[in-house]
Amino acid sequence: MSERIIKIRQGQIVTEIDVATVVPGEGGQFTGLIDTGSQESGISQRVIERLALAAPLEPDSFKRVSPLGAPGVRTPAFRLWMGLRFDSHGSEPGFGGGYGLYWQMPKQPEGFDVLVGMDIIERFAVKIDGGSCTIRRRQRSAG
Repeated sequence: MSERIIKIRQGQIVTEIDVATVVPGEGGQFTGLIDTGSQESGISQRVIERLALAAPLEPDSFKRVSPLGAPGVRTPAFRLWMGLRFDSHGSEPGFGGGYGLYWQMPKQPEGFDVLVGMDIIERFAVKIDGGSCTIRRRQRSAG
């Protein structure tokens, strides 16, 4: 079973998150904050700029968001793949995540470029115990 164990530091779960425009693994890895209190995931301007180096990147839509209880702001949303890379014991890495519409964070956050909300977290089996967080790829059901 593929899993990733992340140490919780200063109450935050921070890990590398893969973000790509089309193919998982062909975008980039970014520092992500896993936030169980956020319903939707977001990306920073830095992510957009780096992904746009390979191909033009245009917003799919615009969304009104209220980050951290602040007044609502209109921000672009981009259709991207977001998820985690898992070691596959000597073979090609495996990925867990999916495509979605991710909003651009209005301000550049300190210490991370991706906010991972429940729209991504719910795709995994997550266990927070003491000073660590274990994230496992869910088993696919047969049929």
